[in-house]
Order: sequence, then C-alpha cells, then structure tokens
Amino acid sequence: MLELTLNIYQQRKISPVLVTAEEWNIASRKTIESNGGVLENIIKEPSTGKLFCRYWIDLNS
Repeated sequence: MLELTLNIYQQRKISPVLVTAEEWNIASRKTIESNGGVLENIIKEPSTGKLFCRYWIDLNS
C-alpha cells in the first residue's frame, strides 16, 4: 500500500514525503525503510506519550 501511495506522490511531483510509524511497530518501520525511508528522529506525542518514528522518503532520487 505504501509503494502505491508513493507512486501517486511521485506522479504529482510531491517530494520529499514524511511517513511516520509508532516506535514499537517494527513491521511498519521495515516497510518504510524498504521503500527508501530515512529516519529523521523519534518524537514523543505530548498528550499520549506514544513514541513516533519520523521518516523522510525522497522520490526524486
């Protein structure tokens, strides 16, 4: 599903794309990384305390 979505963004010339996943969700993180995601940082959501990994995907390369 992520790959299909990234194709749409690429066709519309939208890049880079920010994609997030909860820190504990290894499957989602691996999917993002296998689609070119580069981890920028891990942030804590103030109201819930949940940790989110922020990945950027450059569709121009």
